[in-house]
Amino acid sequence: MRYLAGVRRQQTHLPREAIRAWLPAYPHLRAFILGYQVHCLLDEIDLARVVGRALHFNLLSAVRRRGFSGQQMAALVELRYLQRPLLSQRASTAQPVSGAHNPILATLGILPEHSAALSDALREYLAAPSFQSALRAFQQMGLAGDARIDRYIQAAQALEQHTTLRALLLLGVRASGLERLALEHVRRGMEGADAGTR
Repeated sequence: MRYLAGVRRQQTHLPREAIRAWLPAYPHLRAFILGYQVHCLLDEIDLARVVGRALHFNLLSAVRRRGFSGQQMAALVELRYLQRPLLSQRASTAQPVSGAHNPILATLGILPEHSAALSDALREYLAAPSFQSALRAFQQMGLAGDARIDRYIQAAQALEQHTTLRALLLLGVRASGLERLALEHVRRGMEGADAGTR
């Protein structure tokens, strides 16, 4: 959404304390705030370092020589979870995105039309998550052509073309313990958010 609004990452990825301060101010937005906090906590994880530790040394050296960007690692991790049947089952039973604007988004510089555009564009992706539906969502939002999004798209396309490398890298993601690390990081980060959070 920050790409749609043209705001900087520092404006939306706030310190934990700032996000926690929203809970008493906006009790009716509790689910949104907790989801926002989880998103920001997960963004603190250095995917390249975590997954890199699990990769065979020779493969990691080859990847480093070619330059493995943050977008490539994000695309790789997303691909790992897109391939899991459980995600598809969850997507088919998930509640639809409301697209409702809220006062927190307004304080971050996000306008109601940005919320509506994102909600509309994500409906297909959330119903059937794939790189192709993500690409269509980017296009619908008018973000195809944005350099940041293009780097992600190029990374995803490269992974789709190089099946052997993709398979080896996906094994690294699986072996990295990323899920356990992410859950523990979120648990620690959410401590003190409030007693009824968990």
